[in-house]
Amino acid sequence: PAAVTDAFLVNLSPRGTRERKSFFVDNTPLQAIIRNNGTTSLTSVTMEVQMDAGVAVPTIFPLNLAVGSDTTLNLTPVSGSAGNHTLTIYTTAPNGSADDFLNNDTIYSYINIVTASSALPFTQDFSSSTFPPAGWQTWNPNGGATNTWKRDVVSGYSSLGAAFFDNYNIDQGGTMDELITPALDPGDASDVTLDFKVAYAAPDATDVSEWDGLEVYVSGDGGKTYHLVYKKTGPQLATAPVNTNPFSAFEASLWRGETIDLSPYVTAGQKMIVKFRNTNAFGNNLYIDDVSVTA
Repeated sequence: PAAVTDAFLVNLSPRGTRERKSFFVDNTPLQAIIRNNGTTSLTSVTMEVQMDAGVAVPTIFPLNLAVGSDTTLNLTPVSGSAGNHTLTIYTTAPNGSADDFLNNDTIYSYINIVTASSALPFTQDFSSSTFPPAGWQTWNPNGGATNTWKRDVVSGYSSLGAAFFDNYNIDQGGTMDELITPALDPGDASDVTLDFKVAYAAPDATDVSEWDGLEVYVSGDGGKTYHLVYKKTGPQLATAPVNTNPFSAFEASLWRGETIDLSPYVTAGQKMIVKFRNTNAFGNNLYIDDVSVTA
């Protein structure tokens, strides 16, 4: 049989979708995993990186990749204006020749470039009327001004004002909305801690279909990868007794403090991003306040 030359683009970091864009720090390098899907050793491949409708930028990588083996390539840093972009990444010219299979060469990644940055320590108590606060973002896949994270003016732990999701009135079971910090620069620190206050009352102690949830994700490598570091729902998340009325967290006794060690995710020379994700179950209101990231 004839020899086959095929550079298979297996995966890309970050790899955001249209519905769940990946928040990515400006000027952070991409990573690609390629596989030698041919029948002879792969000695080189060209990786093309295109943002939106711009010109693709090629980089040639010398390789010594055995048949069926994978390798990770660090691509050039991606830089652009703050906001949503589409990346088109594809392989060309394996071994300096034509690729015999083109249908496994390309991956699209939908990203949101984050340009706002803050050094540690970083704090936010949502006391300002501006929401989201400067540098923060919300991600609402369903669109609409009301069915997303907002600021509540009567609740709060240390002062009036808290980030709030109206699960009591929003009937979009299973939808996931995110509140996202600016890029956080840990500098030379290796020990980083996230603290925040949370308040929630479940509408039912046993019906799991009405249990809203809170998840926290962290990226320590500029948004290439995210890790789930916190997940609670229903009574586990609750800080107050079962409440079938709209829950309001206007007293300190209705809140609970949470502490998460982010040290395992710190990457030298890279910035961090923290995402708070509400999972809607048409249950009851969720609040977070007094977010602090310290080294």
